[in-house]
Amino acid sequence: MQFYPKEDGVVLDYIRVRQGNRALGATLFADALRAAGIPQPRFVESSPIVNEPLLKLLQSGDDTAIAQAQRFWRLQSLSFAKALGATVLCTGLVKNARGNWIARGELSY
Repeated sequence: MQFYPKEDGVVLDYIRVRQGNRALGATLFADALRAAGIPQPRFVESSPIVNEPLLKLLQSGDDTAIAQAQRFWRLQSLSFAKALGATVLCTGLVKNARGNWIARGELSY
C-alpha cells in the first residue's frame, strides 16, 4: 500500500490485497492511516485509476457501465468509512485536470 497526505485528506496510490478479499483492503488502509497519524482524513482520493476492469467500464462511455463503476466505488467508500468510524458525505469517480479517472470520497466524523 502506498498513500500520502494531501491538505486535510489522503491520496491512495495503490493497495494490494489478495483477490476476493476486498473488504480487508479497507481495514488495512484504515489501520495504516492510524499508524501514520492520519486517523480522520476529511477526504480520500485515488491517484489515476489503473484497475483494468474498472477503467474499462469508465472508458466505455456507456451510462450503464459508468453507473456500475460508480456503485462499485460507493461500496468501497462505505467499507472504508466504516473501518475509520466515519460517514460518507459524497463519493464519485471523476476525471481530474489531466483527464485521468480518479476516485474521491468525502468523509465526516
